[in-house]
Amino acid sequence: SFKEVSDFFMAEMTQDSHKITQDTRYNKLIYILQNLTISLDDLLFRYFMEESIQQSKQHSELGFLTFTAFLTKQKDKTILKVTVVRCSALPIMDTMGKCDTVVKVTVQPRQTSHFSHLKIRSTEPVFNDLDPVFNQEFEFSFFTDVHDLEDGACLQFTVWDKDRLSADDFIGETLCDLNSIPFDAPKEFKEHLALPNLKSLSYDVIEHRCPYEKTAQKFIKERSKLINETGEEFVHQRRSSSAFNLIAINFQDIKERMKQWYQRRVRASSVTDR
Repeated sequence: SFKEVSDFFMAEMTQDSHKITQDTRYNKLIYILQNLTISLDDLLFRYFMEESIQQSKQHSELGFLTFTAFLTKQKDKTILKVTVVRCSALPIMDTMGKCDTVVKVTVQPRQTSHFSHLKIRSTEPVFNDLDPVFNQEFEFSFFTDVHDLEDGACLQFTVWDKDRLSADDFIGETLCDLNSIPFDAPKEFKEHLALPNLKSLSYDVIEHRCPYEKTAQKFIKERSKLINETGEEFVHQRRSSSAFNLIAINFQDIKERMKQWYQRRVRASSVTDR
């Protein structure tokens, strides 16, 4: 940081400051210094606002999630009712099958005082299906009026391929701005699944706060589970490439052919022993 600042003032002396201000390192430094001064709650809301914008620009092949949601008031509480309807066009995740899908739902940012009491809810798994139907309902309640929340408050869905013998595989997520959810009447949404942004500056700022803020540590620990899942380029390529899907489909074809061969063999053995 000191080097970037000193380089800037040296450039000022040589009338070359424009070149420095166009440097990505300088702009990153300015962003970090500006955001280190705001509260962690505000920073978390800013992170999810930026993440939502970034994901809306992605054109991934990770599939879609359909859900309905609406808000209602109950005395001094706001009730958020969500129905996870279905996923569609999911990538093949298993070489010997399709996808064993689980959808997890919560409200973000969970580490703020507004939503810290909320838990992550999960659907029952649907096995071996690239277009799983869930129709499962969830309810979240909080004491803050939606209109009083910072930009960035959102409903988060993460989609996973369930593994029996190892950790579940992350497929993708979608974020829905709470301000886009109507009151009293459910609205249906169909959103594409996206990957977390690996180059978020606000994420870097929160990570810098970990040594002296436990809330930042909790956020980084939870969020890094998703980011670590997408940290290697080949993971994304595997999920979205037609080559991987073709291999998996071929495995399915081989299984079906073996099954047919076995049935013919059983029928033949009843006539003659070969």
